[in-house]
Amino acid sequence: MQVIEVDSGARRLLTGALAMVPPRLDLVAIAIGRLGNPALEPATVTAQLDALGQRVRGWLGEVEAEGPAPGSTTPAFARALAGVLGGEEGLGGRTEGYDEPSRSFIQDVLTTRVGLPIALSVIYVEVARRAGIALYGIGFPGHFLCGAEVAGQVVVLDPFHGGRVLSRPALEALLARFSPGTQWSPGLLAPAPVPTIAVRMLTNLKHAFEARGQRERLLETLTLLLAVMPDHPGELRARAELLSELGASRAALADYRRCLEVAPEAEGRAALAARVHALEGKLGASS
Repeated sequence: MQVIEVDSGARRLLTGALAMVPPRLDLVAIAIGRLGNPALEPATVTAQLDALGQRVRGWLGEVEAEGPAPGSTTPAFARALAGVLGGEEGLGGRTEGYDEPSRSFIQDVLTTRVGLPIALSVIYVEVARRAGIALYGIGFPGHFLCGAEVAGQVVVLDPFHGGRVLSRPALEALLARFSPGTQWSPGLLAPAPVPTIAVRMLTNLKHAFEARGQRERLLETLTLLLAVMPDHPGELRARAELLSELGASRAALADYRRCLEVAPEAEGRAALAARVHALEGKLGASS
């Protein structure tokens, strides 16, 4: 079986986006989108986000001019984002086919209007940025959200459900549903760093490709994960095992060796060392 080149255009785009100051979340999402479409051009997606940002900016101006809706405490920015993205565009989530890889790819979510909470939140954050709204991602346990600080309070939006604003009781109910062992804390609403968002998106895809037996796509995904956290022993070992299965013994050996270097006390070290020895013997015999 031919092994996909691991130093791909997606990897280069991802590392470049993370190196920017500040990191470019939209380009990170586009790099991940290349796992679904290697030919995806950043300008194609950024143009869509730009257009949506202009619409939200226009909606926001109208909402602010109208003033608060009678009996509503929803901030103008939240009404504008939900109105354009959740309302006019119909962006949201579905439980059917929840873990389909396309639900993680920004280009597919913009086309189908259906995505995972984290992919939808990325779109909200990037559209908001273009509209002058300081929205950020929230790595809430089990269900990614986004929010903005207003008068010392965090206003939380749920893009999976059309951008609705979540109250404290609603957040506590969400926590009880997805992470019943986690105790409520305001820290759960802290901004998620861009690398953390990238890892969470890629981890979702890793599980999706594993479940479907798509080993080549899984290899690419592991390579992007290691571009974000190059010395993660678990991902190094996972890629080494996959490379070995795909017949890329030299690349597998490099990952096994690196895993031993960065995690000398790792559980199963003896098995790792034995694997390294076996591969060294195999490669030595074939050279």
